[in-house]
Amino acid sequence: MPFVFPQPVRILTLALAASCLTATAVDFRREVQPVLSEHCYHCHGVDEKTRKGGLRLDVREAALKGGKSDGPAITPGKPEESSILARMTAHDADEIMPPPKEKKPVTAAQIETLKKWIAEGAEYAGHWAFESPKIEARNPTNDKHPLDAMVEERLAKENLKLSPPAAPATLARRLWLDLTGLPPT
Repeated sequence: MPFVFPQPVRILTLALAASCLTATAVDFRREVQPVLSEHCYHCHGVDEKTRKGGLRLDVREAALKGGKSDGPAITPGKPEESSILARMTAHDADEIMPPPKEKKPVTAAQIETLKKWIAEGAEYAGHWAFESPKIEARNPTNDKHPLDAMVEERLAKENLKLSPPAAPATLARRLWLDLTGLPPT
């Protein structure tokens, strides 16, 4: 006879799994930007000649400012006040965005993602290639090379001690061996 989990254990497992799924923050680069790029940027993007309504959605400041008619397209923390969502969920053919003639309707899942993103503060993230690399500040103990400081830090974590510097004769022997491939005679 197979083992069956009791009802409370199954319910608890499902509740924990559901809470884990809903607790994740919306990632702009992976979830929001593809939606905006597919449905919005061709009319509300970089190109001023093709931009409609004076609304630009690829830059946060411009999206917060809004276009000519509706006010702010995005109101961080307030999805119900964001005109972008009002336009995407409108029932009037003259108001709905993207327009029906584009034949690219936004799905309900995409609208929910945008709602969650706006509720979380509508933070934009630039392209990773334009971000400066983050360099950790190291505090070398003395005027050694940063690599030496990194090695000493790792040795300290492992409770090991650094070997003393090699004698000049040993260094000359190692150099000879590296350059010729033969031990010195």
